[in-house]
Amino acid sequence: MSKLRAWGIEGPFLGRTPIIRSYLPEMSRGKEIQAYLAGTKPTGGRFVILDDDADMTGVEPHLVQTDPHVGLTKALADKAIARIDLPCELCEKGVFHDPSETP
Repeated sequence: MSKLRAWGIEGPFLGRTPIIRSYLPEMSRGKEIQAYLAGTKPTGGRFVILDDDADMTGVEPHLVQTDPHVGLTKALADKAIARIDLPCELCEKGVFHDPSETP
């Protein structure tokens, strides 16, 4: 989190999402993040995703994709700051669907 603050990204930070794919290999990274959001419900639906994975089904507009060998750069931090105010369809509907649960 110190690197985020160093690049001008202030919290609150929700934390790191768990890797659910270790026991549900068919789940995409985006679905893992949706499951995490279902439990945390970010304030006002404002969030940005910093991840080196591109498989962000359902939350693509909030992704700032990093290079696993480089990490967060100033340019990516600026992009994350710009994306924090993007509207969240899931938030606007009042639904954070947990994709690990069956209806």
